[in-house]
Amino acid sequence: DAGMGLSFLLAGVLSLRHHSPHNEDMVTQSPTDLHSYVHRGFKGHILADGVLHGLALDSLPSLLPVVSQPSGPQATLFLISYGVGAIAAMTCATGAIAYLTATLNGFVGINIETLSKSASIATILIGIVWLLKIDW
Repeated sequence: DAGMGLSFLLAGVLSLRHHSPHNEDMVTQSPTDLHSYVHRGFKGHILADGVLHGLALDSLPSLLPVVSQPSGPQATLFLISYGVGAIAAMTCATGAIAYLTATLNGFVGINIETLSKSASIATILIGIVWLLKIDW
C-alpha cells in the first residue's frame, strides 16, 4: 500500500514539475500539433510515464509465474520480458491518451494545461489519502 501511495505522489509531482516555469519551453500554447509536442520534449514525459506505470507495484501478482521457472536464466528472461512489455504497453497507452487529448483539444477547445494540472493535483491528493489510510 505504501508503494502505491508513493507512486501516486511521484506521478503527480512529476506531472506538476512539467508545468513549472522552468519548463515553459516544453509546453505549447496550441497542443493540437502533436509533432511539436514530441520535438519540445513531450516524448520524454510519455516514456517516463510509461516506465512509472509499467513498473508500478500494483502489478506484482502478475510476476508470480517467475517462481515456477525451472532455472535462474529463464526466470531472468521472464522478468526482463515482463518489464520491457509493461513499459512498452503503458508508454503506448500514455501516447494514445496524449494524442487523443491533443486531437480533442483541436475540436472542442479544452484547456489542456488546466486539465493536466487538475489531474496532477488529484493524483497527489489520492496518494496522500492512500498513505493516510495505511495502518503504520
